[in-house]
Amino acid sequence: MIHQRSERGGLFEGYLPTVSVVTPSFNQAPYLAAALQSVIAQRGDVHEYLVLDGGSGDGSPAIIARHATGIDHWRSEPDGGQAAAIAAGFARCTGDILCWINSDDMLAAGAVHRVRHAFAAHPEWDVITGYSVFLDERGAVTQVNRIGGESRWWLNLGILHVCQQTCFFRRRLYERVGGIDTTLHCMLDTELWLRFFAAGARWGHIPAVLGGFRLHDLMKGRTWLDQYADERQAVAERYPLYGHNRLQLLGRLLHGLTRVGGALIQLPGWNRKRVGRRLADIPPHELGPPCM
Repeated sequence: MIHQRSERGGLFEGYLPTVSVVTPSFNQAPYLAAALQSVIAQRGDVHEYLVLDGGSGDGSPAIIARHATGIDHWRSEPDGGQAAAIAAGFARCTGDILCWINSDDMLAAGAVHRVRHAFAAHPEWDVITGYSVFLDERGAVTQVNRIGGESRWWLNLGILHVCQQTCFFRRRLYERVGGIDTTLHCMLDTELWLRFFAAGARWGHIPAVLGGFRLHDLMKGRTWLDQYADERQAVAERYPLYGHNRLQLLGRLLHGLTRVGGALIQLPGWNRKRVGRRLADIPPHELGPPCM
């Protein structure tokens, strides 16, 4: 059922929850415009858009300034890193739903519209994820990842496969768990998802592409290897479910087999029509079924 919020905080039919989007940015000028445009193109569904740049010296502030008419708040100054920028952005947000899209990644067309309708139709959901794609440096799709939703059952087997570019969550949940851990620089998203689970969050899923993760030589996953390893160990110590025991190794093998099987089934149709095309050029109706 769709609801409408009253001045006293009640709910009535006809209301679509509002979505706030934050983009943390630092020295990603080659990809920044595409990230900004992927959000600004959806401003009809985006309640507010904030961009927080860490004082880039590669021309990023000028790129942001050129898109300023589609941005509610932006700044470019030294900060404490990606997590600190996200936390500062969310602290200013007023939307019902939050998400962040990094300055080298992209939202898929129609993603926010789908998310608003899904949250309205499922008031019991606290978090929503969807399908994702990998992008090359040109923004072309190299792989479609049709991974199912999250569950405590998979987590008990050591499987947490949230793609941050497709993850949207209620602001009240984010605030209840204490916000993002600003001491982390690589595992900040995974640690937040684990706290969502620990808080009893209910996860929903949309069978449509919601975002794209860009692979390039300067991404943290390729240049911050030691930092990733240290933070992964620290997070595993905080949350044993994210560790590595025999049951979890078996679960990860099972999950890998389901992904391979799913890819073989999808390859002849759904994937082949999208791989090789720029994500920005793929219309919403080709990225998934109509809104729920």
